[in-house]
Amino acid sequence: MTRRTLAALGAVVLASTLAGCAATGAEQGASTDALRQESITLQDGRTVQCVVYSAPYKGGLSCDWVGAR
Repeated sequence: MTRRTLAALGAVVLASTLAGCAATGAEQGASTDALRQESITLQDGRTVQCVVYSAPYKGGLSCDWVGAR
């Protein structure tokens, strides 16, 4: 292979790997409306502060277990 062919092949590989790095429309328009803070009382009486993420087809819960009182 010639040097020009190798350079062209390298450029194609580099461009194809970078093509997957662009943000999608959903990521660009993401809103924080689905985030809310909640206090959860455990059975032993302690209260845990949590952040709840809720959106169609996805969601999650993150709690401050160290700070439970």
